[in-house]
Amino acid sequence: MSESSRSASRVAILPTAGISTGSACRGPETLDIQFKIFSDYGSHIARFPTIQAYHSEHQPPCLLLWGRHDPFFDINEIMAYNRILDSLEIHVFESGHQLLETHHRECAALASRFMLDVEAGRV
Repeated sequence: MSESSRSASRVAILPTAGISTGSACRGPETLDIQFKIFSDYGSHIARFPTIQAYHSEHQPPCLLLWGRHDPFFDINEIMAYNRILDSLEIHVFESGHQLLETHHRECAALASRFMLDVEAGRV
C-alpha cells in the first residue's frame, strides 16, 4: 500500500456522515432505508464507546462540519471529538441539520482540500 493510500485510509468517517433528511432522501425508494437507520439508532448509540476507542487509538485526521442550529445533535458534541482527536479541523456554520443543502459549496471545498491535505501528508 502506498503512503498516500495509507494516509487516505485513516480519514475518520463520523457516525452521522452520509445521513441526510434532505430532498435526496425523501423519495419512496429510500423510505425503507431511512426507517431501518432510525429504528436501529439505539444500537448505533451503544457503539459510541467502540467508536471513541478506535479514534483514541488510531488518531485519524478528521474534518468536522457542523450546523450550529441542528435540532438533533447538540453543538457540544464537537467537544467530544476535540477531547480525543489530535488532528481535528472544525467548521461550524449558521445552519441546521441539512448543512449540505444550505452550505454545499463551502462543505465541498473544505472536504476536497482536506482530502488533498491528508493525501499529501499535511494533516
